[in-house]
Amino acid sequence: MVEVYRAADNAEAHLLCGIMQNEGIKARVVGDHLRDVLSHLAIGAVPPRILAPPDGYEAARKIVLAYETRHKAPVDGSAAQWICARCGELNDPTFDVCWQCQSEHGDPAE
Repeated sequence: MVEVYRAADNAEAHLLCGIMQNEGIKARVVGDHLRDVLSHLAIGAVPPRILAPPDGYEAARKIVLAYETRHKAPVDGSAAQWICARCGELNDPTFDVCWQCQSEHGDPAE
């Protein structure tokens, strides 16, 4: 097994691992219980990791890159707001769905 991602927390690790497993990649999370055992360490000292078989590495990394592109804002805070194609409302970059009309980001206008 090879490491494909170091997650920020257990929820992120299990979310991404589940996506990978749904795509047929035999991924697994390791280190998600270490925080309980090593609670005296800082929270970020033992990040949960996602491992996948070598033949699934490329596919797993594509999933990670798609996730990071969609869900992680740049460190400098320069993520751009987006305008809904359906109603024209300005939305926060972290929203996947327009807060005004519930149209998904990237849906073409009707």
